[in-house]
Amino acid sequence: MNGQRIFGAGLAAVLAASGTGTLLLSGVSSGGTLFALPLLAIGAVLVAAGHYLLLGLPLSLLVIAYGKVRWWNAMVAGLLIGALPLPLLALGSNADLDALAIMNMAPMFLCLGAAGLAGGIAFRAAYGADEDEVGMA
Repeated sequence: MNGQRIFGAGLAAVLAASGTGTLLLSGVSSGGTLFALPLLAIGAVLVAAGHYLLLGLPLSLLVIAYGKVRWWNAMVAGLLIGALPLPLLALGSNADLDALAIMNMAPMFLCLGAAGLAGGIAFRAAYGADEDEVGMA
């Protein structure tokens, strides 16, 4: 039963993060958005699934094994899982990043962070309450 809960919560997180990311990134991108929206949605699903499989699944298994899945830790984990890979990859590349390149990356960083936050909230909502939380507000 626990494996089904984790799978369902992970699927909900991927779908929520990719939907949020698609909507936010379509607002950030310039012209031709209607044509590119299906491609953007497919790319968002792939990126969200990769984030979940590489970062979210191991972290969720650790949190479930050692603690409880609370709203606040799901939100913080989702935000970090969504937002941190982009600047870490940019800093890890050998590209010379000046202030303009970092400022141009800020909207993407915020969009990915918001998508990760939505994924974390969806994971917690789909995973459900722990046994000791039932009946608590």
